[in-house]
Amino acid sequence: MLLKLRKQYKKTQEEVAKAIYMDRSQYSKIENGKMGIAFDQILLLSKFYGISLAAFGSDNEELIVLTKNQYKLLIQVKNMIEDLERGQNITDNFKDSTINGDVVIGHNNIIKKK
Repeated sequence: MLLKLRKQYKKTQEEVAKAIYMDRSQYSKIENGKMGIAFDQILLLSKFYGISLAAFGSDNEELIVLTKNQYKLLIQVKNMIEDLERGQNITDNFKDSTINGDVVIGHNNIIKKK
């Protein structure tokens, strides 16, 4: 979606990256789906292109906004799944860790709401 938007407005990655205060290589990773984008950067993009935030949820894509704690949990779960796929024991990695009191990963590695 970001690539399509950039091409539509005839901008380079360098121009867009500068507008959201990052270097081109970081922006390239975001554009290619290899790195997430922060909400404040989405706001900067909307100003840069002169479009509403709703435009970022078009083209059959959804804009998902996560709090920092939700993002940290998502990364922990992603890493846990990758460890499992490699056959690693993950029991000790997440024992009784709590993120913002909302979600607990218990010693059985089950995600559950409090």
